[in-house]
Amino acid sequence: MKKLVFSTALVLSLGLVGCSEKTTNEEAQKDEKPIAEIPIEEASNKETSSLGVNEDGKVTEEEYKQIKFGMTPEEVFNIIGSEGTVVSKSGTDGDSHNTVIYKFETEGDSSSSEMTFVRDKLSYKAQIGLETSEIEKNLEQLNKLEKGMSKGRVFEILGGKGALIAESEFLEIYSYNNPISDAVVTLSFIEGKFKSTGELKGSM
Repeated sequence: MKKLVFSTALVLSLGLVGCSEKTTNEEAQKDEKPIAEIPIEEASNKETSSLGVNEDGKVTEEEYKQIKFGMTPEEVFNIIGSEGTVVSKSGTDGDSHNTVIYKFETEGDSSSSEMTFVRDKLSYKAQIGLETSEIEKNLEQLNKLEKGMSKGRVFEILGGKGALIAESEFLEIYSYNNPISDAVVTLSFIEGKFKSTGELKGSM
């Protein structure tokens, strides 16, 4: 079964996750330093503890869309019915930079979800496989995209809105199918303006 890997398109988002509230949007846009790829493996490899709200404790597309920025971990756990698995933690309780990343099981094959909390408030969420796009793009379309374009104009060029796979309060990443390879093309937007393209790579 294939696994998906977050590649360069999510570099910016992962960098923004660890930023404190004092970091401005302009500073985040200037930060384009690459970091190591982070694999999103099948969440079934991790055990979760059920809280009894969702019988199997797996994230559904409907539940994922109910989860809003600023929610506490407990509020998210109650929606999902699972505490998930902590995959990364930095800082200490009460620290302004305290950051915890949880992985959750999801419904569907080869799907996964991760959520990041800064000071016990949801600041970033990402999913693979819950929401997908049937829209295929081509190189000619991508070459027409320019930094700073509005989302509306980009979606018009590409023939529609892709699947929203990752987001923070001012960052959004959409995915589109690639008709000539297993890779999925991703587009990053900051505050509604086009930033960059990347790929989600498939591997066995």
